[in-house]
Amino acid sequence: MYHKELIKYIPYMLQDIREYKAILEDGEQEKIDILWQNLEDTLNNQFVESANEAGVRRYEKILNISPKTTATLEERKFTIKSRLNEELPFTLNMLKEKLKMLCGDDGYIVVLIPEEYRLVVGLGLVAMNNYYDIEKLLKKMVPANIVIEISEIYNRHSGLHGFTYEELEEYTNNQLRNEVF
Repeated sequence: MYHKELIKYIPYMLQDIREYKAILEDGEQEKIDILWQNLEDTLNNQFVESANEAGVRRYEKILNISPKTTATLEERKFTIKSRLNEELPFTLNMLKEKLKMLCGDDGYIVVLIPEEYRLVVGLGLVAMNNYYDIEKLLKKMVPANIVIEISEIYNRHSGLHGFTYEELEEYTNNQLRNEVF
């Protein structure tokens, strides 16, 4: 705990006066000590390793962790640190693997434009049903300084080359563009 004696901040010749001693040492000193302790606790609670009970409770609330009633403060800190380090580091390859699991091999396109801090993700028509889940995943994995653009990948002429004109004649242009074949 940091202790600043208030009496030392007034002029030397006033430090021995009984009224000043009473005011500064007995009345105001305790308030300043509490203030300094609160400032120190606030700083310490910014880091898991030095957090006190209140800081650990705050981290648990943020991370939605329900601690065991028998867990010690150190065990709770370990749980917080392990949750903060889940699946880190997030890499582009890891993102592609997760999208592959969710959308299939050909259900997505990912283009990173580093000089613009932009990530463009194109989702196939089938994957568009899971748009919000994919958006949530991207917000979790992609750093906050990168802008995420999600768009739909439409059917292209090259994707329809296996069909004859007679087979495609049954569909409207909108259906050819937007439906899964």
